[in-house]
Amino acid sequence: MEPLYIDALGLGSVLTGLIYAGFTIPFLVVSTFIGGYIDRRGAKGIIIAGIFLIALSTLGFGLTTRPMLLFLLSLITGIGDALLLPAVMSVIDTLSSYHTKERISGVKVFAESAGYFVGPLAAGAVTALLGFSEAFVALGIFLIVITAVTIVMPFRVKQP
Repeated sequence: MEPLYIDALGLGSVLTGLIYAGFTIPFLVVSTFIGGYIDRRGAKGIIIAGIFLIALSTLGFGLTTRPMLLFLLSLITGIGDALLLPAVMSVIDTLSSYHTKERISGVKVFAESAGYFVGPLAAGAVTALLGFSEAFVALGIFLIVITAVTIVMPFRVKQP
């Protein structure tokens, strides 16, 4: 929803590019170093932190139209994404055995590809129903609930 929102605000191309860059800049640094941390300490805390950062920044997008705040919020979203994606991949690798990795990888790729279609479609529908600000706030609250669910979810693999 962020690209549509930035376009609807009518910001200039430089500010729009800066805000878009904020979503990807953190990947250059954070995702490079987070893998080692996940190997030493586990993925659950990183997943929680990633979802929570994305939730906070999404709420922020619904509450401001100031370009520099939007840039900072896009950086926070990028950090959350850079934390979340390697941690989720780590959990998928941990939960899959050697003999089922290909099947699980296929399901993961399908889910990711479906998300590229369903996510924007759902975001567009919610935005059309609620408007941009309300859609960001609703999504932010939903992500905070997901964070709470993740906190209580067990991340241990039970041995047969």
